[in-house]
Amino acid sequence: MVQAGVTLKIMPESVETDKVALKDAVKKKIIEVYGEVGEIRESEEPLAFGLVAFKFIFIIEESEGTDKIQEAAAEVEGVGSAQVVDF
Repeated sequence: MVQAGVTLKIMPESVETDKVALKDAVKKKIIEVYGEVGEIRESEEPLAFGLVAFKFIFIIEESEGTDKIQEAAAEVEGVGSAQVVDF
């Protein structure tokens, strides 16, 4: 079993999006898709005009791939876009 680190970048729909609720919803989605992944690290990347991108870093089994989390995270309310930026 080979494990890999995943960095998921989330762009909110707008600056008015509830940041706390969005981060909680994305974490729940990660666990829903992959099961227990251990620690999920998060960081914020300021962009412009008050917009912030969120990055979530977690470990999965490499064989599970990342397509499913990118698609599932994009469906979370308040998410403008979701992209795996590192695997």
